[in-house]
Amino acid sequence: MKDETELKPKPFVTGAMDTVGAGAIGGWAFDSRDPSRRVRVDLHLDGKYLATVTACLFRRDLRILGAGDAFYAFHYPLPLEAQDGFGHVLEAFLDGTREHLEHSPLDGLNPGLAAKLRLPVLDMRFGPNPKRIPARQIPRLPRKKKVSEFTPSGRSLNPETLTGISVIIPTYNRGAMLEETLLRSLECTAGCAVEFIVVDDGCTDDTPDRLTRLAATYPAIRFLSVENGGPGKARNLGIELANYEVILLQGDDIRPVYSDFYRQHLEAHRRLPFVGVAVLGKSTWPDSPDFEVTSTMRHIQGKGQQQFGYFSLVPYTWLDWRFFYTSNVSLKKQVLADWREEGFNPRFRDAAWEDAELAYRLSEVTPGGFGTLYLPGPVATHYHPYNTRQFVDRQLSAGRAAQVFSRIHPNLRKKIGLDVLEKILSSPTSTADLQTPRADLLSVIEGLQAWPCLLEAEGTLGQSPWHDDLLSGVFTVSYLQGYVQANEYPWANYDAAYRYVVEQFQSVMHQSGMFEVFGRVPPFAAVAPALHKANA
Repeated sequence: MKDETELKPKPFVTGAMDTVGAGAIGGWAFDSRDPSRRVRVDLHLDGKYLATVTACLFRRDLRILGAGDAFYAFHYPLPLEAQDGFGHVLEAFLDGTREHLEHSPLDGLNPGLAAKLRLPVLDMRFGPNPKRIPARQIPRLPRKKKVSEFTPSGRSLNPETLTGISVIIPTYNRGAMLEETLLRSLECTAGCAVEFIVVDDGCTDDTPDRLTRLAATYPAIRFLSVENGGPGKARNLGIELANYEVILLQGDDIRPVYSDFYRQHLEAHRRLPFVGVAVLGKSTWPDSPDFEVTSTMRHIQGKGQQQFGYFSLVPYTWLDWRFFYTSNVSLKKQVLADWREEGFNPRFRDAAWEDAELAYRLSEVTPGGFGTLYLPGPVATHYHPYNTRQFVDRQLSAGRAAQVFSRIHPNLRKKIGLDVLEKILSSPTSTADLQTPRADLLSVIEGLQAWPCLLEAEGTLGQSPWHDDLLSGVFTVSYLQGYVQANEYPWANYDAAYRYVVEQFQSVMHQSGMFEVFGRVPPFAAVAPALHKANA
């Protein structure tokens, strides 16, 4: 515990411990003098120091209130001794002070407290200390619509047989990144047996040498080297070698935050031993002075949701196959009898859509169904920096992978928002489709993709409210462009398809944003003739 004689108050910092329940607590802390600073919070349980957490997670309500970039929330899983049903006292202090956050101390902590106070995890409460207000006087927040109505059923395993967890990590030419990830992961195995199986997917850098050295030093690490076949095929091979029933699929750039990261995954499967149950943990950007979180990265992890959809997910709810993110997700090995033949589809060569495709098939063939529970406790940081150009390229790749998914499951095109574009590609080319040359349309797309890149180079990206809409529009255009590029048929109506792609930029950009940029909203029909004349 810190020496109280050295504690000094830190003014201008506000915050609250405003969430509790389902095995976790959370809140927020914000320094109004320096919005770029991430405040640290000391947690105490029954008068004893518990942990120090950094308030660096995104919360939508803070964005609505205009608090900086809204990355000021914290979340911490409660230790098991705090969930024994007896009363406990939880306190939250600003790091290095004895200054309580609002609602701290919280007395009588027990599993029924969240229901009593109506404080669902990650929902915010304002006003006086909730524990002094009768529950009937606390207004309920609007309920978010559930992503899935899945109910666990079907074959169940004996929880006593779930004795450990096998972590499968495919990797390709990121030796230094992988080594740092493994070293951090080894520090987070408290409370359960863990083995790491790394699949070297045809690496041509120093990855094999690093793995040889690590495996000789740490018995928990095993690896195999195979010809390059994509991350899905590599995972299949790794799962076949797993010794434990619970499988965690982890990225080589995903690093656990808490020491009991793997135990939390394993414990969830022990409590839900159904074969058709998967568990999704939380992935977020690192809070480190050596790691810059750009405006593009905040967008794709936040409002844009182009990479992960955590922005709108409700903790402890069931998700469908679209949210089976193989960066931080666990499942039972027995969900499939033969992973090499029935696992991830090798037609996906890049890291996009191969995870959702597997989860969809599992939801169709698993007796009792297949669902993913979102568990925010096992938090991991994602060490994958992006600038705007890099994420444009990533979206092009994701669009090409979506074309593969669409060919395998044409019945799902409407659900993933590609049915209209597919109909346009399949339609006969008309004279009207040829009025705007395809080269002009591709030039427009290239110009749209360059726009946020120029703002980023100037250091102004993210400084205006409409920049989120701009990024959403550009990344949508890039994704659809990748889908069109991957079309297999030379007779497809590419002219009409690229016109549709360009028009999606205007539909994604909000009217207010277009007005702020242009002063008015120009319809594409008015722009196209001018482009045609300019290139005549």
